[in-house]
Amino acid sequence: MPDKTRLNKRKNTYNNIELEFLYNPLIRDSFNNLNKIIESVSGKEKLNSKKLNRLRSVYLKAFDVLNKELETQMDELDRLTKIKQEYKMLETFRDDKNKLNSITDAKQKQTILNGIKRMNEMEKQLRTYSWLKRHCRMMNKVRKTLSKDINMIEYAITHEKILTLNELYNNSRATNIKYNISNATKTGGAISVRYLIPEKGYFTPAKPGVTYDSKVSEFKESITNKYKSYGRILYNPLSDSLVSAVDTSIDFWETISNNKEYLLVTTKSDESVEKVKNTLINFIETNVKTDDKTKADHIKFLNDNLTDAESAKMFVEYLTGMAKLINARNNNRVLGINQYSKIERRNSAFYNVAELLGCQDVVGKAQSLHIKDVSTGKIIKGTYMENVEGADINRSNSYYDDNLIELTPDNINSSLSLKKSVAKLQTLDFILGN
Repeated sequence: MPDKTRLNKRKNTYNNIELEFLYNPLIRDSFNNLNKIIESVSGKEKLNSKKLNRLRSVYLKAFDVLNKELETQMDELDRLTKIKQEYKMLETFRDDKNKLNSITDAKQKQTILNGIKRMNEMEKQLRTYSWLKRHCRMMNKVRKTLSKDINMIEYAITHEKILTLNELYNNSRATNIKYNISNATKTGGAISVRYLIPEKGYFTPAKPGVTYDSKVSEFKESITNKYKSYGRILYNPLSDSLVSAVDTSIDFWETISNNKEYLLVTTKSDESVEKVKNTLINFIETNVKTDDKTKADHIKFLNDNLTDAESAKMFVEYLTGMAKLINARNNNRVLGINQYSKIERRNSAFYNVAELLGCQDVVGKAQSLHIKDVSTGKIIKGTYMENVEGADINRSNSYYDDNLIELTPDNINSSLSLKKSVAKLQTLDFILGN
């Protein structure tokens, strides 16, 4: 979006809030002041520290007023939502006398009858529900925009940047830097790729969301390329049928996920291959809920195709990979994460929530970043996470040699700062569904 368009969009957003809340003097006046200061500054005028601090003060006032009003209206919306749910429940009994008469508990029936009498009053209260819901959505959206602008203003003040209003709004969505990404060290694996920016941190390019079916197809192809002719097993309809049959068995996928290394080790001899095959067959016979013919077909499929160590190893790796994909899909469903979501942005969202709660000291700082690759001129969008102190527990180094020995039970129990840090992480994990 061009700078001029973004500046105009900001003006329109904040002007609309002022007009929408004419009935509320606090919001109206705070946004009137914000609109005045934005209008008084030319889009190309460089803002020094004094002007940035003044702009910040007006922004913070508007944010504070809007935030308090949003909290008040959200409480009211929660109250009306409960009334609406009760109204819908009572409506089913009011419109269906048979359902009402089927209640044998006299006390429960009387409670419902009393509720039906209150439905006219409930209707009056619910007249503002749609209006209130729309206002809450609007305020929440504007609060996010204000927060982005404030963060960028504070960044400019802290780092003594002299920026124009255009540059502030342009950078509020993401920090922009120039870097030769082709020279960066690439790390990561199948899920994501990260680039190490020396002395700074890691950059993860944005990756479009991929459907579960696409991930399965891509995974099958990678296994086929690795195991060559053995890969034909995976394209047998009975292979998909087997996966579908055990799809709903959490025990199966947890067993496969937790015992991958054991299963792969056991495929070194023909005797071990038989053990792996029998383990899978016994599980199917005991736990998989299908008709007898389908179950027999699955068992025959395993007997016909798991004939040596290589085929067994491939099938165990395939089941392990499928277990990860299915677990990820199921977790996303529980958490309500759309399959097209850009998961790498979760890092910056996690940090933003931590910052709002005052817990940013226990998570790595992350933010949206746009890198202009100097070698190609292309803009690469993604998420940047700063380096943090510590070390990888999977890699032995002096950090653990010097510090791990200090983590005795007594030291852990007596460390208030450690307990506070753990409590902060648990709070964040609970709120964000980790």
